[in-house]
Amino acid sequence: SSIVHGHGLLFVNTGGHPGESEFWAIREGGKGDLIDSHVAWKMTKDTPFQTSPVLGDGLLYTVTDEGVLTCMEAATGKPVWSRRLKGKYGASPLAAADRIYLSNTKGATTVFAAGRECRELAANQLDGELWASPAVAGKTLLLRTKTHLYRIGQKG
Repeated sequence: SSIVHGHGLLFVNTGGHPGESEFWAIREGGKGDLIDSHVAWKMTKDTPFQTSPVLGDGLLYTVTDEGVLTCMEAATGKPVWSRRLKGKYGASPLAAADRIYLSNTKGATTVFAAGRECRELAANQLDGELWASPAVAGKTLLLRTKTHLYRIGQKG
């Protein structure tokens, strides 16, 4: 997964095997061994392995390979809410227009309202596997399967 930066912190997956990795928030500006001096908080349960987190309005969203979506306070790591989703996840979540988009490997994309309340807005199914992270182009959402590229937006 990629490192995400915000609020003076670097959000890092420590690597290793799925189920064994940890997720750390590391304060900027350190040198050498940072474990005692710069680790702001650690997440050891329901940590992402393949997927990268997304950050928005002081909240950090992660999804595990097994489909556990977690929203937490970025500065403290304090959980805000968590929800088990259907399917397995290899694509990173996308934060755009006050929404969080999550695509599972079986072609389902679920949309949540960004914020402190767990509120599902939509769920849609496409044919094909979704391993690539969703992307935004203007006012459209791009989703890529092994064989197709979908552009989703309003007509007109």
